[in-house]
Amino acid sequence: MKTDRRSRKTIGAIQNTTLQLLCTRRLGEIKIVDLCMAADINRTTFYLHFRNIREVLASLCNEIADRINADKRAAAFPKMGGTLEFLTSCAAVIGNFEYFEEFVRKSADADVFLTSLKNVLADRLYAHFCELYANVQLEAKCIIRFLTGGVLDIYAEWLRTDKTVSLETLLNLCAPMVRAGQDLLEKMAGDPTETPQP
Repeated sequence: MKTDRRSRKTIGAIQNTTLQLLCTRRLGEIKIVDLCMAADINRTTFYLHFRNIREVLASLCNEIADRINADKRAAAFPKMGGTLEFLTSCAAVIGNFEYFEEFVRKSADADVFLTSLKNVLADRLYAHFCELYANVQLEAKCIIRFLTGGVLDIYAEWLRTDKTVSLETLLNLCAPMVRAGQDLLEKMAGDPTETPQP
């Protein structure tokens, strides 16, 4: 996929338009011609970047995970980072996509997308964790997946509410479970590696 500035702008328009259309239609109901018309691009431009609409969602999932993982506060979450800081990073990244919140609230396809996002993000956080600590046990992957999935589920459910209860209040209710998972990871982490892998 092309990554120059113009291509990134086009890809962003395609991703946002896909989210917008998914607020009122199922994934299988969206035709590429309709997406192109709504995004104000031609089909040739679409096919320069994607083969189908599922690829658009996969690219969006990877882009969100990449951006979150690039934030050092978010990458530190499984072991020592604060849950609120992790979600602040997630919210900042997701906020760059105009229709994401509406997509989570309204789309019948949102849960499938969120499951993919949780899996991709958990895998990247686990890989980062393994870079930092030697002799990481496989159980750590399960704990990281549980923590990441749980925290993102809380965030998604909060997006679907009227937000009269603050996200911070909800996270404080779940803090003992998250802390227990982080404590287990600290015990499993072992010694930091001699030299971090690139």
